[in-house]
Amino acid sequence: MRWQGFLGTLRQRPFTACVLLLACLAIIVSTGYFLIWPQVRGWYHWRQMESAARDSNFEQARMHLEECLKVWPRSPEVHFQLARIARRDGDFATARQALAAAQRLGWPETAIELEKLLIQAQSGSIREVQEALKQRVETGHDDSELILEALTAGYLQNNFLADAFVTALYWQKLFPNRWQSHLLLGILFERRHRADLAVAEYRRVLELKPDQLQARHQLAFLLLSYSKLYAEALEQYQQLVRYHPDDVAGWVGVARCQRALQRYDEARKSLDEVFRRDPEYPEALLLRAQLARDEEKLEEALEWARKAIQYLPHDLTANHVLASVLFELGRNEEAEPYNRRRLELERDIRRLMEIRRSIYDLEHEKGASLESAGTRRSKTLALRREAANLALRLGDETDAALWTLSLLQIDPTDTEARRLAAELQTRNRGKTADKQPKTYTPQTLPGLREPFRPERSGR
Repeated sequence: MRWQGFLGTLRQRPFTACVLLLACLAIIVSTGYFLIWPQVRGWYHWRQMESAARDSNFEQARMHLEECLKVWPRSPEVHFQLARIARRDGDFATARQALAAAQRLGWPETAIELEKLLIQAQSGSIREVQEALKQRVETGHDDSELILEALTAGYLQNNFLADAFVTALYWQKLFPNRWQSHLLLGILFERRHRADLAVAEYRRVLELKPDQLQARHQLAFLLLSYSKLYAEALEQYQQLVRYHPDDVAGWVGVARCQRALQRYDEARKSLDEVFRRDPEYPEALLLRAQLARDEEKLEEALEWARKAIQYLPHDLTANHVLASVLFELGRNEEAEPYNRRRLELERDIRRLMEIRRSIYDLEHEKGASLESAGTRRSKTLALRREAANLALRLGDETDAALWTLSLLQIDPTDTEARRLAAELQTRNRGKTADKQPKTYTPQTLPGLREPFRPERSGR
């Protein structure tokens, strides 16, 4: 009866009824906005994160996880996934911090323990954890693919190329349609100076994932510098800059191909695209010097080469171009230091290539070799010491640090490794171990751009 009376009153007062109806709608909308919409938004970003993580698009995945944390700041699963993505992205400091938060919030200890092992493996200390991780793969762990990814990355970080190669092949066997394993195999073949096999792997990556930026970069680079397929390399670089117009390295690649095809005006226009974005981009400065020299504009070439050498003092091509221009101008005395440096770099680079092949062969054949384990260990230690010192002479402190790390993995008491570590710490005061190169960024040796066509390994 009371409801009937209330409804009757509303019929007599339509304005009041409208106000009440609008108030009810406002309450419903407000409730949806403040309670339901954040959850919907959180789930949207969670799904987008999962998609980005599957594609190894770690930057996008982390962005979506940050949005998830705004909705679910005390979710142990979100913190755990952030730790996992940061670790895969090579950001170990963030990974450890997020993993500690997930542990405090109650995420299962077994998952926490596994992720700690993966961080340790991928950040360098792989020898201590490799057996525990391999055992999990052999027993069919749900995260086997992530374990194999971390193992391959960890071996690669330590220049344990034979172990990395075996792990990557096993990863590819278990998960044949994953582009990530093909990308790492391509990187491994590059480290072994097998450009032909690396090209095949990068082509396979692009079949599985046409928008994979690094594979297209590496494929185009190898087609240009090693296979000498300039037209095909140009096509790859042009496709790259078409979708990534701010990629200055891509524009330099376009210009290199155009120069190789003797399309000099087009090459200069491509370099203008670089200078518009970065007026001091070293590789572009060097290429302008080469273009000027090609057209016998020696004074102009000298000006560009002097600019380039300031940024690329350890680059073989930069020293070669500057020395050649000075010789052609008759300034022999001024050219000699750069020519000597070119010869030193050429010798050191070739020796480092030989060492990589020798270490791979030594470690790859360890099961069938008649040599004792002690002899093989002694040889690989000696080669790694030499490689670390060569990398330092070449000005590549990152590569020197990786060789030093591998030495300490094999023998923590190695005197030369400790000396190298101390020297690197002095040179890089203020830097942390977490500022390592990311897994999917292969470290191309300085100077390996145009003068060399590496010998085939025979492996």
